Amino acid sequence: MRRCGDHQHAPVAASQDVCAFAYGGQLDSLTRIAVQQELVSLWQRAGFTALLVTHDVEEALFLANRVIVLSERPARIMAQVVNGRPYPRHRGDPQLAAFRREIMGHLGLAESW
Repeated sequence: MRRCGDHQHAPVAASQDVCAFAYGGQLDSLTRIAVQQELVSLWQRAGFTALLVTHDVEEALFLANRVIVLSERPARIMAQVVNGRPYPRHRGDPQLAAFRREIMGHLGLAESW
């Protein structure tokens, strides 16, 4: 196992091509944004493959090229949203807002967006 990047929120597992990061939901919102930006920066520099598991739709859209929406238990794939927006991404991007509305619709929360 090798270290993937030099950040205080270091990967919990790494191989030649894959890094797994864990930073959990205990971060305040500003720190979470900084960690997300650092993760994108590391990914762009190192070129590793990352699998992000999150309950945060905005986080998924900010970080991922593809978002898989799962159903309630037993989890099944409900939808796949391909996010081709270039990096760096801006959280106010209207296309990201459209993707968010689409995903929230799949989750039965369209009325809230």
